Amino acid sequence: MLILLVGVVSLQVNTAVKKELREQLKIQGLSYAESLAKLAPDYIFTENYYGLYELLSSTRLQNQAIAYIMILDTEGNVIISTFSEGIPEGLLDLNRIKPGQRYSIRTFNSSEGLIEDIAVPILNLRAGYVRVGLTEQTINVFISGINRTIIWLTLAVSFLGLFISYILAYLITSPLNRLRHSIKAVEQGNFNQEVRLFGLKDEVGELAYAFNQMLARLKQANDELMQKEKQRQMLLKKVIFAQEEERKRISRELHDEIGQALTSILISLKYLEGHLPEEQRHLLTDIRNLTAQTIDELKDLALSLRPSVLDNLGLLPAIKNLVRHWENRYGLTINLHLNLPSNFKLRNEAESSLYRVVQEALTNIARHAMASRVRLVFRIKNENLILKIADNGRGFSLNPVSEKSLGLIGMIERISLLGGNLQILSKPGKGTMVKIQLPLKEVIL
Repeated sequence: MLILLVGVVSLQVNTAVKKELREQLKIQGLSYAESLAKLAPDYIFTENYYGLYELLSSTRLQNQAIAYIMILDTEGNVIISTFSEGIPEGLLDLNRIKPGQRYSIRTFNSSEGLIEDIAVPILNLRAGYVRVGLTEQTINVFISGINRTIIWLTLAVSFLGLFISYILAYLITSPLNRLRHSIKAVEQGNFNQEVRLFGLKDEVGELAYAFNQMLARLKQANDELMQKEKQRQMLLKKVIFAQEEERKRISRELHDEIGQALTSILISLKYLEGHLPEEQRHLLTDIRNLTAQTIDELKDLALSLRPSVLDNLGLLPAIKNLVRHWENRYGLTINLHLNLPSNFKLRNEAESSLYRVVQEALTNIARHAMASRVRLVFRIKNENLILKIADNGRGFSLNPVSEKSLGLIGMIERISLLGGNLQILSKPGKGTMVKIQLPLKEVIL
């Protein structure tokens, strides 16, 4: 009877604890994968694969439950992994994350027991995804320790076995609950939620200590990541400002110097045409036409580099001028709706960025969308500036951004630097809409 009681109690405790620990293992693995997904882009975009391998190896060494870590590109090809003797057959196809998924978890049997394979996208799959495999060996070790404790206590105090089992179950699940709450807090981005188990030195205490150590490293990595992001944004702002200033200078030189020189040549050709014999005038006529065409192309180039109306009159007149130019050049019908006050004025960097975003969007429509109509709307709603650019073109699938979509990446970065967000909605055959939302307090004068 006593053995049966011990067996029943052990089975119940093992089942409850193992279920809880499996959930904690998944959450812990998800935290590792999300942390690596945040750190990996710097290494991938700089092609620092050795540094990326060091990051994966050090992460694996920090936790015995990690069986392997892989970084894969958007096609599912391995960029780097911790496997030293090749990747097991069939493992790559076991867990492929799909666009829109925050994470994907698959469980399978291996020579090391059950493996929890966790996949997390990197930059919304634009840079691939991370896969972390965790074994249940630490759980099994922990469960074995619990079993030994239960048996020893049951044999020592046989008449109080049921009571001791209940107390033991409580002592086990209570710290695990605290650990679970702490892990959930970390999952939500709170890296200050340490686990306090009041001096426990058993397996749970070791697990809590390991978790606190991991939490400290995650907090440090997150702080470093935030600092790098601030530095990146500051550098990007300077680069964009320098780019706009250089465009302004080149545009001014093209218009004022080269344009005037070509105009003088055109006038001189007109003068010479009147002093040549009739049979030779057609030669000068061809040269005059070519010079006039070159002047028009030069004006278009200067306009695309930096329209003077943007500096002199502001964003709205510049947008109107851009719309007229695009209608004449590409034959588009553009319906422009400026539902804004007449004295509406933004900061210089905001006007430049919005102008460039509209210019890039219209360029994409003209080159790729095969559209005939475009609707461009500016309005204010709930203390936000809303900009919508919609076309009736062929649309496209919203797959992860490729190297050919650098224009879209540039649009997203410009709006992000202004504290706003940019959303692209499109389906094949249904046209495309770009929606931008900017907080007025961040951009208005």
